[in-house]
Amino acid sequence: MKTKYMWVLILPFLAACSAKNGSVAFNPKADKVIDASAKERPDWLRQANHGFVKNGIVYRIGVTEGPADASPRKLTEVASMKARSELAHELRTKLENRVQYASEGLGIEQESLERIVTMGSKLENINGLRTQESYYEKVAVSDGYTESIKYVAYSLVGLEEKEYRRQLAAAIRGNVDKRLSQKFQQKVDKNWNDFFDSNSQTADTNKDELN
Repeated sequence: MKTKYMWVLILPFLAACSAKNGSVAFNPKADKVIDASAKERPDWLRQANHGFVKNGIVYRIGVTEGPADASPRKLTEVASMKARSELAHELRTKLENRVQYASEGLGIEQESLERIVTMGSKLENINGLRTQESYYEKVAVSDGYTESIKYVAYSLVGLEEKEYRRQLAAAIRGNVDKRLSQKFQQKVDKNWNDFFDSNSQTADTNKDELN
């Protein structure tokens, strides 16, 4: 009798809950762009891996999001800083490998190699790294039950290859003995050429659109 009595009390409660939940329809929708800073998405957003090389300029793309009341201009600035930081980190990693290889057998001090890497990878030291373009979208996002608004901002930054090489050459001259600097420079340049060439091929073949 006790069990039967408990079910009499519970069943109406469960029915009420079912009715309440049933009043909210699950209606998933794809994200919809309701406003943008340009009529069409720029072509550079179709490059894969957020980076490519074109006409001697190394490009990187930064992306960030913000709520509906955020400033699109400030979001594009954040996206630009993210792209700059990512490129600087990439340069440091590649420079560390290349200067280490180039110094083999030359007896160059580790401190000198570290100074070259720092001069070639710290943001405040990199000349010619500039924001080329920015773009943002105002997007309606649905989770199936509710809809919210957000901004998605993109910034394209570019580093001129020739300008960067001049900067790197100056760093080498200032930190490597003159008797060794030419041979060291040649080994660094060879590997750096390989780096840019491989990125250029990626830019030509990858056309997947960024999400």
